Amino acid sequence: MSTLPLTLIVIIIVLSVRTLFSHLQSWQLREYRWDRMRGYLRTKQGRWNLINFWFFRGILPRPHFTGRICLIILIFLGLNFILAFLPVTLQLHEILVDGKFYIWQFLLKYLPLSSWELAIISGLVCFERLIWLTTALAVFVSSFPVAIERKNTFQKLEIFMKASDPRIVKVGIAGSFGKSSTKNMLLHLLREKFGAANVLSTPGNMNQEYSIARLMLKNKDFFRSSESHHKKFFVFEAGAYARGEIKAIAKVVKPDYCLLTGLNSQHLETFGSIKNIQKAKTELAEYTTKKSFFNSDNQLLSQAMEEVQTKSQKIPVSIEEAQEIESDTHQTRFIYHGKRITIPWPGRFFVINALLCLNFLEEFQTPAHMSMVTEDSFDRLPSQEKALKTETHAQGFQIFKDIYSQNPDGTMQAIDHLGSFKGHRIFIGTPFLELADKSYQTHQELFQALKAINAVVYWTKEDFKDLGQNMLGEHFHMADHETIKSAMETWDNHTAVLLEGRLSDSILRFF
Repeated sequence: MSTLPLTLIVIIIVLSVRTLFSHLQSWQLREYRWDRMRGYLRTKQGRWNLINFWFFRGILPRPHFTGRICLIILIFLGLNFILAFLPVTLQLHEILVDGKFYIWQFLLKYLPLSSWELAIISGLVCFERLIWLTTALAVFVSSFPVAIERKNTFQKLEIFMKASDPRIVKVGIAGSFGKSSTKNMLLHLLREKFGAANVLSTPGNMNQEYSIARLMLKNKDFFRSSESHHKKFFVFEAGAYARGEIKAIAKVVKPDYCLLTGLNSQHLETFGSIKNIQKAKTELAEYTTKKSFFNSDNQLLSQAMEEVQTKSQKIPVSIEEAQEIESDTHQTRFIYHGKRITIPWPGRFFVINALLCLNFLEEFQTPAHMSMVTEDSFDRLPSQEKALKTETHAQGFQIFKDIYSQNPDGTMQAIDHLGSFKGHRIFIGTPFLELADKSYQTHQELFQALKAINAVVYWTKEDFKDLGQNMLGEHFHMADHETIKSAMETWDNHTAVLLEGRLSDSILRFF
């Protein structure tokens, strides 16, 4: 084989690997769910990336190489080379030899390629351009062994939980927003009061039922009976995109307590309706055995809790339990039962999360611990890495990083916090996803809130660009590399920048 065809083959293979990795990363970000991928493909970026992977920014997408990814790659290779590439290449060579198609004879005449070389190169091009389809097929095929493993895992967990130590306090946390911040607060309080060795929790944003089940089976020793008199706690965050997903883990674990943070239209596209969101998120309360603490200020949640059937006592928690709430760029303060509490996180919206945790903690008051809640309860609370973390840039301007997980309520609260800054306000953000028929209205409300605080907006996607331009006029800009770089030169210590949503690395590198 001469240099030219070999070079072309290498180039196409490299581009194919790049395309494959990008599709794998996209599926992984959406947890291999068809409903979430469908929502992504309804965005302009999703449709564009489906066919145009040769020209996107970045050298090589890097999905996390988990067992599921490796399985998908093996299925992908089998499907492509056995069922697609070899048959297509052989057919193309037959067409070339047959000589009935003028275009092929033209290429053979003017390119220094043999019929086999041209057939192989053409087959590789077809293979690369159809990677989006064959990857989706590989994901579908991989779902069958994954479903079998999932069923076996839950069966093992159900058997194991019947033999676990009944003294372990199991606490579930659910809601459309605020789950992780509530979990982090609760873990801090429990570790401070009962010791880190006596607290087990789901790490990071691990909140899907299968992941929770696997975590519990990997920590069997924690759940086994022991002679220790120390109280032990298992805290898990339960997420869902459809009804029945929280129920799958809740009915096996049967939590003693649950904390419900609030509901909104987040993931409405996958749930199908607000009613389904209400029913899905309160599945945790259905299987809670002792007490269910819930944010009674959230209308959707309060309504859902009135309807849910549960053995547990329903405990409404309202922000009215806190007095004299104050928030600045670094902390939030309030008075709770006469005690002055300080949270080292900025944002008054964290108060309701703290109240849920404090109400739960009071369940464990004993004669030896007459008051579990003290004024220094949150003093050593670790800072959050992504949820409205405050930093100061070298140029002096304030940065509010709210880049963990974007949802309508959280974003509106972050904008409210930005509005409390006395100076020049900047918003850099992305569109909401998976809001179905609520999407246009929600983005209207978003831009209206930004207009109300006179913020300058840098928008990172094409979706809802026209709406933003119409509502904000000269205060609306598309956030390309050069635009932000130029704007940053004018920002100083009288400027605050809110980074909202899962922004690209190319944007985050500026901050």
